[in-house]
Amino acid sequence: MVVNVSDYIRHSAMESPLLMSAYVGEMPIPDNSAKVKYPYLNVDTIKCKRDEYSKWYTFRLYFCDRNDDYIAYSKCEQLTIQLMSKLEITDYEYNFFRNDFQDNVHGTWLDITLQVDNDCYELPNYEFTNLTYTIENGVYIRK
Repeated sequence: MVVNVSDYIRHSAMESPLLMSAYVGEMPIPDNSAKVKYPYLNVDTIKCKRDEYSKWYTFRLYFCDRNDDYIAYSKCEQLTIQLMSKLEITDYEYNFFRNDFQDNVHGTWLDITLQVDNDCYELPNYEFTNLTYTIENGVYIRK
């Protein structure tokens, strides 16, 4: 189910034409080889817990861009707000970060928790039709 939830997050985020790719797992180390298409989202699972009725999945989301910091922060902030609206999450707080790799990546990160009923096997609005992206080796990439 964690994979379905993280796919749902990535799929929802890719509905924004600003986002170029979405990864799951540990954040890739950026380099100048153009393997990473910016801006991108990275979804990392932090923890899962459950009781007899529900499961809670906590994810750390990184929106990253390789631009001057003001442009990158502005774009990533907009992507964060769009995704939180799409996921109907109203109570969240995001942080800005800067990584001085070769790429000078800037962006936002935040932790979110999604609750899923134990008897839920499908997530809402989760259809892989009319995609504006391709899936290559588990990475969502804008066409």
